[in-house]
Amino acid sequence: MDAVPPPPFLAEPGEPQIPFDEWYQVFLAYLLAKDGENFSDLRKKATLLNALGLEGQRQFHASKNAPLSHPVSAESQQPEYDDTVQRLRDRFCKRKSKVVCRCEFFSRIQHEGESVATFVTNLRRLAARADFRHYTENQAVLDQLIARTSNSEIRERLLLEGDNLGLEDAVQMAVRLEAADVEARRLAATVQISAQVATALRDPNAINAIGRTPNTRQESRMSSQRKRSQSRAPPARPKCWNCGVEGHFAKECRRRGIRAIEEDTEAGCEESEIQQTGISASVYSVGGDHQPIMCRIRVDGSHIDFMIDSGAQVSVLNEFTYKTYLRETPLKQTNRKIWAYNRKIIETVGVTEASVDYEGRSVRGLFFVARSGANVLGVDIMRKSGMTINVREGTCHVASLRELDFESEFPEVFDDGPSNVRHFCHKVRVRPEVTPKQQRCRRLPFAIRERVRAVIDRLEQEGVIERIQASEWISPIVVAEKKNGDVRLCVDLREVNKAVVQDAFPLPHIEDLMQRLAKGRVFSKIDLRSAYHQIPLHESSRDLTAFVSPWGLFRYTRVCFGLASAPAAFQAFMEETLKDLEGVICYLDDVLVVGETRQVHDERVRGLLRTLSERGLKVNNKCVFGVEETEFLGHVVSSKGVKPLPDNVKAIENVPEPKNVSQLRSFLGMAGFYLKCVPRYAELVEPLKELLRKEVKFDWRERQRLAFRAVKGAIAEAAPLRVFDPALPLVLTTDASDYGLGAVLQQRVNGKLEPLAYASCSLSETQRRYSTSDKEALACVWAIEKWHVYLWGRRFTLKTDHRALVSLFGTKGADRRSIRLARWAERLGAYAFDVEYKPGVENVIADALSRLPEAQEGAVEVDDDGESIHEQLSVVDGILMRGEKVVLPTGLRERIIQAAHGTSHQGMARTKKAVRDWYWWPRMDAGVEHLVQLCEICGSHDKSARTERPLAQVVPPPTGPWEKIGIDVRGPHYRLPPPFRYAVVVVDYFSKWPVVRFMSEATSEKIVLFLRNVFTCEGTPKEIVSDNGPQFVSRTFDLFMKQHNIVHCRTAVYNPQANGLVERFNRVLGDMLKTAELMSMNKNNLDIVIQEMLADYRNTPHPTTGESPSVLLHSRAMRSGVQITDFHELRRIKPSGEIKSRIEENQRRRLEKENEVGHRTRQSGPSGGAVHIPNVRRKDMEREIPGGGPKE
Repeated sequence: MDAVPPPPFLAEPGEPQIPFDEWYQVFLAYLLAKDGENFSDLRKKATLLNALGLEGQRQFHASKNAPLSHPVSAESQQPEYDDTVQRLRDRFCKRKSKVVCRCEFFSRIQHEGESVATFVTNLRRLAARADFRHYTENQAVLDQLIARTSNSEIRERLLLEGDNLGLEDAVQMAVRLEAADVEARRLAATVQISAQVATALRDPNAINAIGRTPNTRQESRMSSQRKRSQSRAPPARPKCWNCGVEGHFAKECRRRGIRAIEEDTEAGCEESEIQQTGISASVYSVGGDHQPIMCRIRVDGSHIDFMIDSGAQVSVLNEFTYKTYLRETPLKQTNRKIWAYNRKIIETVGVTEASVDYEGRSVRGLFFVARSGANVLGVDIMRKSGMTINVREGTCHVASLRELDFESEFPEVFDDGPSNVRHFCHKVRVRPEVTPKQQRCRRLPFAIRERVRAVIDRLEQEGVIERIQASEWISPIVVAEKKNGDVRLCVDLREVNKAVVQDAFPLPHIEDLMQRLAKGRVFSKIDLRSAYHQIPLHESSRDLTAFVSPWGLFRYTRVCFGLASAPAAFQAFMEETLKDLEGVICYLDDVLVVGETRQVHDERVRGLLRTLSERGLKVNNKCVFGVEETEFLGHVVSSKGVKPLPDNVKAIENVPEPKNVSQLRSFLGMAGFYLKCVPRYAELVEPLKELLRKEVKFDWRERQRLAFRAVKGAIAEAAPLRVFDPALPLVLTTDASDYGLGAVLQQRVNGKLEPLAYASCSLSETQRRYSTSDKEALACVWAIEKWHVYLWGRRFTLKTDHRALVSLFGTKGADRRSIRLARWAERLGAYAFDVEYKPGVENVIADALSRLPEAQEGAVEVDDDGESIHEQLSVVDGILMRGEKVVLPTGLRERIIQAAHGTSHQGMARTKKAVRDWYWWPRMDAGVEHLVQLCEICGSHDKSARTERPLAQVVPPPTGPWEKIGIDVRGPHYRLPPPFRYAVVVVDYFSKWPVVRFMSEATSEKIVLFLRNVFTCEGTPKEIVSDNGPQFVSRTFDLFMKQHNIVHCRTAVYNPQANGLVERFNRVLGDMLKTAELMSMNKNNLDIVIQEMLADYRNTPHPTTGESPSVLLHSRAMRSGVQITDFHELRRIKPSGEIKSRIEENQRRRLEKENEVGHRTRQSGPSGGAVHIPNVRRKDMEREIPGGGPKE
């Protein structure tokens, strides 16, 4: 099969379809297929020229005499062919500087319909041209200087220098060009004005024609306009907004001739959309001291700086800006000619149409692309967007649109008259115990006194305030100066707000409001005029707002700003007013109308304005109607989704590098507002968060500098987040790393996943020790509960890159779950989802979000189960509570720990239980462990080195208290006095209530007498468990059991674990005896000390039941030194069935834990403390002494 030749490189005049280097690679493949390696030099040349095409051959022959940029080597074996290839490269390969290539790379976006693979391939091609291998900070600054400078002459001059230009040389060159340009403009302005003044002195009639361009057609048109204006005889002299001179209108102003440009209509252009165009070649022609009005406008998604020119009737982009930012926007050829004010033709390369967005208004506009010069915004786009210019301030704004003529339809809503809200009056509730406070008048600076007086007079005339003679409450005023020179009057109501009972009506969550924007295509934003001042204030509440000024005492008749109850009251009023309106979203005084179509939108706007008219509300002139994109609550909302507000982004971009931790925290707070819009946010800020650690010195290095810039750039380039649509399927992707969790919530739109929000979270120290499966499962639990409002009540897809979770969260893996996973799976039982495995190489976003730094203070607080504790806090009678537990202040924590531990020295776990039952504070366990480790008495008999055999089986618990008890004899205790030689121990299997009686001899008769006394207090049990000691197998004890109808169960010989409850308490009693010996100097008082310890034991929650023995047996907690409040009296006693279930569950968990762990690690004592060594020889000796009962 013959090889297929490549398509002709250039068959017809024009530009090649593909770059020559790419076409040449195709030709080489064709040549290889034709066995071209064996061709002669001339034949290879002929084959290449034949493939070029007719026009390509013509241009090659025309350039044969041009010198080569890289002459062919004399050693070449095919000089003719190599010479031809080099000449073609010189002719068709346009060598771009690396600066231009880098600008093209940074401005490249993914096209509609372009796959990711194709997009990445194109990016790699552009990156190869840009040559980032040795890209430095100086080169980045140089690129920004060339791309963003507003002086096109500086840009052109720097580009001519090529790739060898350094930053310092570029700065010096730009400074010299800038200085020369300023001097040239000043000189030109002086010469021009001097010539015009001389002409005016010779001809007085020429004074009004200074700077006029000699244009006959324009002169006649303006003359006819003057005649028509004179025939109407206006009642007042008009004033020109262009030059500020009275006597003519702006459209008649002759000074516009300075910037006037004519389009050459003789070319016969078929398009009649633009009859005349205007652009200023230099706005500094007259009045060289005035700076141009600049404005940053978003064109097709890119922010471009424009010079505002009201005399230019078309808008112009220079070629460099077009290629840098809009190269993907089609460029059409045009035969129109643009003339500058000096009749010089401005060379253009075409015209393009693009989307123009400014201050929430989006329009389509035409831009002529010029070879050079400034970017100019003309009156064509200004009129479409409703843009107006404030010449004095040098600013431009979008005026309210009136296409829909809502103002004429509802004039009472838009007029400047006072509002008259009906059927509502705000009454402030005040705490009766707070004493009114009268504050003194604060002196005002003399420079603003008159302006403040004017504001007070205006408010009094409008009925917002009224003059009074006296008031119980008096507050001072605070004055702030606005940017335009006006003053803002505020009242310092901090003392008043201490007495105000705030309304409980909640402000809506931003995410809940954004969710209602789904399917919105047309938007209108209604801004209420002086919102709070429209709401009447109840007569009884007006004195609260009284303020003193140098001109007397006043009070508000309307709700004033700064009143604590104002926001909630105003939101409640607006919710009630707008509750029946569909597609209307309200947050305080910002009201947004959303419509799927223009018709639906217009009807909803009319319904809103009708409702506002009925309630007597007014709106100001900042309203925006019928736009495709607008600003709302710090975001830009459109049909494409939600993204950060450009003004806020600009503010973040302008933040200087922080100098200390406080400034760094401030920056992270600003950037964190848009965290959900930025993927990989946690990874980006990781170098910055390193400086927030307590032990780390603030040292700003290159790593932090690059991260600082990366965060700014990520927020500036954040793609829109899709608005939640309940009709579309949801996909939740999660991932976990060693230090954090990451997740992204997406919706599938036309087969493509689009993000709704991103999230990341740090892991606590405990969670970092989880296994990989537990971390991945925790990421799922955390993400699902975080986005509960989106996920609950609907089926969604959960994607994870941990394959084991697919089965563990499924029905097949239920029997293989750990206790923690089983608990989490139970928590997720309320959600309906399908688990899918997504390989890590595909799970890019969630994987990056989970690559977090170590957890820092101020990060999201998540407990072991992933739940925040903030919602559990409440205040009861002035005491901070977490559920039923008191949040203990710092000063009382050590005292409570000592009270729970100091008397009985119960040990670490039981002391924690005693404190946990009543109190909570952050890191409570660590505080208890620290103090207990410092206890020398507890350290003397530490049992942490002992090992225990695992439980063989679980003993079924009884159904109620004192149904089943265990009994045992402990002793002999040869170190103790004779009355304490033996101890008879009885423990209730249900409540864990212990009873201890010391005896000199442990006989059956004495034990029976002891049991009779116990039964008279607590009742007769149904069953008693004992070992086979001689006291319990005697006839006396057996007869006693039969008399009281008690079932007596004996354990197997040499198997004390069968009566494990009593055996375990024997160890506790042994610790009590040793502690009592160390505490008591008189061993005859041991009984008193032991009984006090038993009282603490009975009042401490048992780890198996979760309740204290006293609560379970007597249905109340015994009062002790631990309780400092009366909340314990209100505690609900759990049913016996619930306690039994808890005992069974805890026994099962403990058995699994013992089988898994097998032993306990010894706890280290405090540094520098005393070390106690067990006297093994003494114990062995005691074991050899015979006795009548069980040994120690």
